[in-house]
Amino acid sequence: MKIYSVSQQNNIDAKRQKKNNRRDYALGTASSVASAYAFTKLLKPLRTEVGKSFLKVQETTPAERIEIHNGLNKVLKDSGLQDKGVKIFRVNDNAPVQNFEKMRKDAGIRFFDIKGQLELIENVKINVDNKELESILKKDFSARIKSKPLNRLLFRILGKEESKKLIEKVASFAARKSTLMYQNGENASYYHSKLVVLPETKLAGAGYHELGHATAHQFGKVDKLINKCKRIASPKVLAALALIAVLGKQKPKSENKFKNTDNKAHNSIRKHLGLITLGLFAPTLIDEANASRIGNKLAKSVLSPELAQKVRKANKAAYMTYVLGAGSVAAVIQLAASVKDGVIKHRKDARTKQTQTL
Repeated sequence: MKIYSVSQQNNIDAKRQKKNNRRDYALGTASSVASAYAFTKLLKPLRTEVGKSFLKVQETTPAERIEIHNGLNKVLKDSGLQDKGVKIFRVNDNAPVQNFEKMRKDAGIRFFDIKGQLELIENVKINVDNKELESILKKDFSARIKSKPLNRLLFRILGKEESKKLIEKVASFAARKSTLMYQNGENASYYHSKLVVLPETKLAGAGYHELGHATAHQFGKVDKLINKCKRIASPKVLAALALIAVLGKQKPKSENKFKNTDNKAHNSIRKHLGLITLGLFAPTLIDEANASRIGNKLAKSVLSPELAQKVRKANKAAYMTYVLGAGSVAAVIQLAASVKDGVIKHRKDARTKQTQTL
């Protein structure tokens, strides 16, 4: 048996500790990703069922749709929204096409293959009645793309001609994809360019919720602040939180008082990543709840009690999709962080117990 000096043994122990830490980190990261992926897959049937329930509760008869559309026209005029320039574009959703994401997957085109997606979407036919909407949305998306500070910086680097081509491609893609979504009756929206987009058959009752957004935007005092706050739940911020959950880890106690305070704060953030994520969605949830509240009042003022109640139920179902979405993202991020920290702690505790036994 080879005998080592104290310093040599300390070096060996330090190297072994580093190796174990790397293994713990790698296994924790892998477990974190796997658990988050599995949980997302488990949630998929629930999201599908909620989506189906949402569409079912939105179903209306031809007579109800006539009453709903007449009521929307009356609200638009009497509320002063029409004077503000708010318009409703009623989308012809009687000739739906396949969901674009399903088409992309069936064609074997990857999410980051922009060229492939552009070629695919160009071959999808838009209903003639909805061509005008595609044109309107293209202008809206172009204006939004140009208004972003980072985009303006990129356009300076690319030059005028290249920037123009890029904006054209991105805006065209976004406009066509959105138009397809509305044509399929998958969503209704209010754009701050004072446009309400409403699938006229499948989501007729959703028009009151969207006019609720329009009312808050045109006459509300805190709507602008809420909309600015909604940006904190952007995909970039959520992706950053997900990376923190998967790549970060709990920090150990330190003898240094100030460092220990920082470590405690860091660990506390990791323990509450789910709540932090949910907090980021609060402005969106408040905004949607407020739009439904206003929309329910508008519906009650122009519809029969039975139909107004039906609109209220539909708005409630729609709101639950937002709650489920926010809760799902928060749960996945928290699970990823908790699993990683749990795996690392379990392995360290096991080694400590083994050492004590020896």
